[in-house]
Amino acid sequence: MFLEIFVVTTSLLLGCFLLVLTTVTQLQVHAASGGGRPILTAFPGALASCFSKKRSRAAGVVRAANDPARDGRCPGKKARRTERRRQIKRALGTRSHALREELRRRQIAEESRLLTAKLSSLANPICSGCRTVYSKKNCSYNCCARCCRSQTKSVCLAHGTGYMAAVESVEGAVQYKYTEFDLSYGHLKDCPPRVTSIGKQLVSLNLSNNRLSSVPEDLGALSSLRELFLQYNTLTHLPDSIGDLHHLTELDVKNNQLEEIPASIGRLRKLVVLNVTNNCLPSLPTSIGRLAGLEELGLHSNQLTELPDEICNLTSLKVMYGGENRLKGLPVRFGRLTQLQELDVSGCELETLPQSLSRCVSLIRLWLSNNRLQTLPVHIGDLQQLKELHVRNNRLCYLPASVDTLHLYTFTAQNNRFVDEVTASEMCYAPTEGVAPLMELAARAALDSNLEWDTPSLPTSLREMLSSPGRCSVCEGPFFNYNSSVVTFKTVGVFYRLPLCLSLCTPRIEHSGQP
Repeated sequence: MFLEIFVVTTSLLLGCFLLVLTTVTQLQVHAASGGGRPILTAFPGALASCFSKKRSRAAGVVRAANDPARDGRCPGKKARRTERRRQIKRALGTRSHALREELRRRQIAEESRLLTAKLSSLANPICSGCRTVYSKKNCSYNCCARCCRSQTKSVCLAHGTGYMAAVESVEGAVQYKYTEFDLSYGHLKDCPPRVTSIGKQLVSLNLSNNRLSSVPEDLGALSSLRELFLQYNTLTHLPDSIGDLHHLTELDVKNNQLEEIPASIGRLRKLVVLNVTNNCLPSLPTSIGRLAGLEELGLHSNQLTELPDEICNLTSLKVMYGGENRLKGLPVRFGRLTQLQELDVSGCELETLPQSLSRCVSLIRLWLSNNRLQTLPVHIGDLQQLKELHVRNNRLCYLPASVDTLHLYTFTAQNNRFVDEVTASEMCYAPTEGVAPLMELAARAALDSNLEWDTPSLPTSLREMLSSPGRCSVCEGPFFNYNSSVVTFKTVGVFYRLPLCLSLCTPRIEHSGQP
């Protein structure tokens, strides 16, 4: 019984398999022949849907393989398709280019609009205060006149509110008793009148960087003032009452148009710093010699033709800047400034230097460039603390032998008239006479006695001799025609090989300090 069931079941399964195989073969043949949708009568609907997808794919493959338009056997259709594609691409490209151009045009138009608006706002800005009217072109706060002047603390050139702000500040200083008061960079043409009413407690007043042409005449009422800054204005004079500022230690009036300094400045006995650089001063008052405590003096860039002899009384002076003037020389007693550490007299018209300069033993920096110097003090080597020496752009033919004893860190000597070795050998000589001539001795005595030699009472030959004396390298005594000289070359300041001259007023004395 079981065997019969097995045989029947196997026969049914085999029949189904053969039926399926036959049907699939028919479908492939039908699809290959290009027929329409096959009618599956042998299967139910479920089985037909199962094989429909495979049929479609297979039919597509067969048609693709047998389609003459795809394998190039129908060029007209393929060309039309290709041309269509090109037209589509061309249309898309043209459209994209047009869109880009439109975008660029709009961007340029927007930028132009913004720039025009910005330029118009700069030309005619709206008042930042009231927002109703245009502000003035140069107003610092982009305000109209009414709004700008209502800001009492503002400083504006266009509406002139700097002075109003200064007046308000002065009133506040008077009320609250300021000890320091600053009105700098206010573009002030006139000083507020009540600035001298701030009180005696004021110790520092700054009126610099304005356009002041004068200061109050009663400035001396600020008797406790210690610092007064008036630089970078257009001052032409200082009031005489400045001498009443007995506690003043620093006075800065550089970069003005001062034509004179009042003699009352000599009463400022506590003054430490005086700066009158870059003015129009032709001379200094002799009372400047009474500033016993002065340590720094700025005279640079004026029109000074000489310095008063009283300046040699400033024995506490440490720094003096006197370059860019018209000085022909320095006072004879300049060596009394023994505390002087820095001296600048470059850019003047100096022809000689006093021999007493070698007694300024505290000198560290010395600027002598751009002058007309032909010689230096013979004992300049006594300045043993000197570290910086500048003598470029002069008329020097040689340097004194004592220069070799200096320990210089910085030394410049370009553009001079230094002799060469051949000329130097010709300058070495000694007199043949055993005793100095009588005319030589008379000239030396006259010069040592400080006699008025430029008078018609003296013989012409003696006056000519006295006009060009030399100095002994040992005793600093004068000589004229009776002396001995030795010129040799040595290295000065690392880079310069220069001629050094040793001159003796008594040739028969042997001197061991050869140059």
